[in-house]
Amino acid sequence: SRNHRFLPIFVPMHRCSVVQWLLWLMLLTQIVSLVASVGSEDDCLDVEDPEAAAAAGRKGDNQCFGTDELGMVCGWDQTKDEAYCELAENGLKVCARRRGGGRCKEGNRTPKTMKKHDREEL
Repeated sequence: SRNHRFLPIFVPMHRCSVVQWLLWLMLLTQIVSLVASVGSEDDCLDVEDPEAAAAAGRKGDNQCFGTDELGMVCGWDQTKDEAYCELAENGLKVCARRRGGGRCKEGNRTPKTMKKHDREEL
């Protein structure tokens, strides 16, 4: 019909060309990817960055060690990005914060991490 010339992507699916099917598939893939990448404000994130702290002359900051207390401030002190020591799912202590800011909420204080150790001497 006449309207389909201007909005070819809205043609009923049974009448779609291969190009239109591919456009639909691309659109669906992008939507799924976008939804998957959006996290909850309550996500507990590993934000360790010892390299940046060392480069700024604050070696040992922006990270947690096995001897640190859970809940202690570990980086970005007194800023909106302040982070706290939490126990990661692999049992190591990491510097973490809630995606929405502040300490991770109770019941959701187990960030994922790629960290291999939490020993200060290494």
